[in-house]
Amino acid sequence: MRKEAGRLSWLIGTCCCIGASSAAGRGVELARAAFAPPPSPLLRSNISRSLQSTPQSGMAASGSFSDLAFGPKITVPSSHIFYQSVHSAAFVNLKPIVPGHVLVVPKRSVPRDNQLTEEESTDLWLSVRKVAAVIEREHGASALNIAMQDGRHAGQSVPHVHFHILPRKGGDFDNNDDIYDAIDNFDANPHSKPKLEVPPDSERKHRTSEDMAQEAAHLRTLF
Repeated sequence: MRKEAGRLSWLIGTCCCIGASSAAGRGVELARAAFAPPPSPLLRSNISRSLQSTPQSGMAASGSFSDLAFGPKITVPSSHIFYQSVHSAAFVNLKPIVPGHVLVVPKRSVPRDNQLTEEESTDLWLSVRKVAAVIEREHGASALNIAMQDGRHAGQSVPHVHFHILPRKGGDFDNNDDIYDAIDNFDANPHSKPKLEVPPDSERKHRTSEDMAQEAAHLRTLF
């Protein structure tokens, strides 16, 4: 299942400061991704319209960035946000697994994907695609991991729908499937010995707000 997940480029796991995913949750989400029916004509029509109307600039949706509520307890400063559309936003990561690890979220805070409207869901996925393409190019990557934990039992510890985007390069892990172990070890059990040369969450240092703002400011110029 792990190798299948790698081929599908759909990673269910725990990233950065988000809780670890269970193997069962990952399997269910991968199965849903692999065997989901094709989109309805209405959804395809909405996607087509969104492709035509999605802002070309990260600031075009409202003219400027504002602080963003990420779940009920976290506020992302506007200086850490580098992209926004009508319904979505993207921001840099406090403790990235790999350089370029960012998050894309809907602006409206809901915990589950099925609580988004069709318009919000379409806008979110289009934003994921757009941000992913820029991050891959900016970091000279040759592939991506795109991860989402849809609900607490799938490892979601911030009850706000979100996608993690991780740029990947050949050889960044000795065994490509080790990325799963690296992600599962983040925050899952910070006192256990990690399988890779990756520090447990309790030992990872937070980036400074200034460093994150500098990264976000640079990424804004790419949209």
